[in-house]
Amino acid sequence: MQTRVFKKPAKLVSVKAYQAKFGHLPAPEAYKFLSTEELERQAAEAISRGEPMKEWAARSQNRFGTPLDGFFS
Repeated sequence: MQTRVFKKPAKLVSVKAYQAKFGHLPAPEAYKFLSTEELERQAAEAISRGEPMKEWAARSQNRFGTPLDGFFS
């Protein structure tokens, strides 16, 4: 099986604040498919609403049959 490593960008201020507030990081799909700006925007919006992103919070319980499921094994 092929192993892939996804590196998150170094300066994600809103994402770090999101993790501190809600206790989890964005879903791996967010890191893979969203631009850094979009990821930061969504994290900042969730912080201002005071509610976590539902897709990000529930990702550890969902299995989609993709290699990204391995982040939660």
